[in-house]
Amino acid sequence: MKKTHIFIIIFAFIQILLSNVNTGLWWDETVYISLAKSICSLSYNSAGFEQFRAPLYPFFLSLFYCYFRSIFILKIVNSIISVFAVYSLYLIGKKMFGEKVGLYSAFIIALNPNFLFYSYKLLSESLFILLFNIAFFCFLEKKYSLSGVFSGLCFMSRYLGIFIIPIILVYILLEKKYRKEAVKFLIGFICAVIPWFILGYLNYGSPTTALIENFAIHEGSNFESSSFFYYFLNLFSIFGISLFLIIPGIFLVNNKLVILSVLIPIFLLSFMNNKVDRFLVSFSSFFIIAGGVCLSKIPKNVIAFVLVVVFCFGVYTTFSKIINDYDAGTTILRTIEYINSNFSGKTIITKQYSYVSAFSDNDIVVLPDKIEDFEKIFDEKMIILVYDTERGNPDYLKERIIENNSFAEIISFQRSWERTRLFRIN
Repeated sequence: MKKTHIFIIIFAFIQILLSNVNTGLWWDETVYISLAKSICSLSYNSAGFEQFRAPLYPFFLSLFYCYFRSIFILKIVNSIISVFAVYSLYLIGKKMFGEKVGLYSAFIIALNPNFLFYSYKLLSESLFILLFNIAFFCFLEKKYSLSGVFSGLCFMSRYLGIFIIPIILVYILLEKKYRKEAVKFLIGFICAVIPWFILGYLNYGSPTTALIENFAIHEGSNFESSSFFYYFLNLFSIFGISLFLIIPGIFLVNNKLVILSVLIPIFLLSFMNNKVDRFLVSFSSFFIIAGGVCLSKIPKNVIAFVLVVVFCFGVYTTFSKIINDYDAGTTILRTIEYINSNFSGKTIITKQYSYVSAFSDNDIVVLPDKIEDFEKIFDEKMIILVYDTERGNPDYLKERIIENNSFAEIISFQRSWERTRLFRIN
């Protein structure tokens, strides 16, 4: 058995073993679970919220959620997807620069703290990276239509996948060939996104409204504007110690496709108002290949030391991230369990609608931002769920509900930095 296959099998075993270590759930994770749950009911509305999300990942999750109804199973599936993402990067590195670069690239990404961390989260990163890699592998294999299809699927897993189009088209322009191949690529892309157009018509009456709404939210006032150079300044937090391989590797690689696949995403992402590390992590494949090229140039008597340093840093940083996050959202989940046991059928009014939608069948009303709107919709039979650490809580919440004798606190769950409480009318 090849060394590569042994490495992939070991990585797969570790991934599956650690799938349930991180029990914390982020907002975005619960939105995807909620959407998968709604798909199992033959709809796509997440209790009426956030259907503007790219649809492929929740549809993918629904294939397993409909049968198992298990978050643990979903995390195992997500981890397996990340294993295939590692192997697909190995194939790209091998195709472009040889076996050694492919293996080193697989090693680097498998130990990248952010890649590992998001492998355990129910987020679209792993699926996006896999589809991104397959799209470029097909392009390298000169299967242009198929490359377009997987690029379209990548776009439907996260709308940032649209960045693949300028990468491919600029590369074709610089090469001054592949004109017909560009048409094949675009036809493949359009064919792949036809289901997305149909879903847009069903939900919005327009094929592009979901994309426009998604963009508007990411560019809206809910997110603090970051510096244009955010990603350049945070490269170490994104790539870890392998950044010291990636930077020289970019200068050593001498390959237009790699350079474009590094520069175009980071440049376009820098124009977005909402900047978070995991957006660039999604486009990390060719950064990692550049690191693999650099690693292949290191003398044999030094290579073992470098591999050990990358391994130790990756393991330590990954476990640090998991430990810091392992029970995020726990108080909300405990509160929802209490609601399901004691207030089944009650309408819940809250800002945390994605958590309630994902794990409860109770009706949900979003807590309004204005007290006048709250007074219009509030019914004394409703239960109010308050997540204290939610920065989006309305200004009136503390004075008019939490500290108001007209409302009684039913129960409270707290851990170090978060607290969730239930209120009802006295």
